[in-house]
Amino acid sequence: MLYFKRIFLIGLLTLIGLAALACIGATVVSGMRGRAFEATLISAMLWGIVFALSLAAFVAIEQRRYLWLAVPGLVVCALLAVSTPIFAVVQAYRWSWSINYEITRTIAAVMFTAYMAATFLCGSALVLMPRFKMPYALVSWGTVLAAFVCGMTMSMLILFERALRGSIDDVFAGTGLVTFIMTVAGTFAVFILNKFLATTVLDPVSLPSHKLPITCPRCMKAQDLPMGESRCVQCKLKFKVDIEEP
Repeated sequence: MLYFKRIFLIGLLTLIGLAALACIGATVVSGMRGRAFEATLISAMLWGIVFALSLAAFVAIEQRRYLWLAVPGLVVCALLAVSTPIFAVVQAYRWSWSINYEITRTIAAVMFTAYMAATFLCGSALVLMPRFKMPYALVSWGTVLAAFVCGMTMSMLILFERALRGSIDDVFAGTGLVTFIMTVAGTFAVFILNKFLATTVLDPVSLPSHKLPITCPRCMKAQDLPMGESRCVQCKLKFKVDIEEP
């Protein structure tokens, strides 16, 4: 089961990456200009962001850490990978197709909110992955909280731009800026702490070199056998140790 999950995740990341490369290659080879070039360039840049976020979610899923954040984040990234080129084409040809400005503005606001949600979900899963003891664990959760407040305030500024006027608009903008700075600083702090203070936990499923204590059924010799094929150190009885998740 774990093997098929890895194949699916790697395939999804490969498709997103190939789509971005194909988008850029089409621009360079065909020499597109004007609105087609604009749509292609927007799609390529946004696909790059989706690919980076998907990679962060993939790392968390591979390590089986905070799946309740990583899995929804990967789903949102997959939806964004499909809807991004459609949005770019509509945005580039809105004048030629006589599309109402309010429609494109609403689509842009929804897309921005989706990107904020994907960034929060995938980024939070990556930030929370290192195992810290208290009080250093508060840095990770504080960063996630700051990212959540930042995403909410920025999304509300975009979605309710006309309703938030005057001093309220300034409060939301200031809150978003402060929490954004806190999120960036907290992310760097987490990676620095991970270098020196993270707790390492051995996982026999993900670490093939981990050894298991076994008593040989023939000579009753107690020994530690590695994963895979090996032989008893005394009677040379052959063993094959294989661990797989259900």
